[in-house]
Amino acid sequence: MTEPEIISPEDLLTELRWDVDRIITNPFGERVWLKKIVGGLTDCCPANDPCEYHARLTHQATPERH
Repeated sequence: MTEPEIISPEDLLTELRWDVDRIITNPFGERVWLKKIVGGLTDCCPANDPCEYHARLTHQATPERH
């Protein structure tokens, strides 16, 4: 049995604060970039096949955490 990953409170808070141009795993298990819409955020494009805008960003998709 493996040890559970320990995450600091600061890192946990950062993980919970979703914002535009961030890669998340949506409720369907897909890794996607987020974009702003009126009233919040929504999926924009797949992390492994980004739209033109997200392809130009300096940060890339990070491997999914297990």
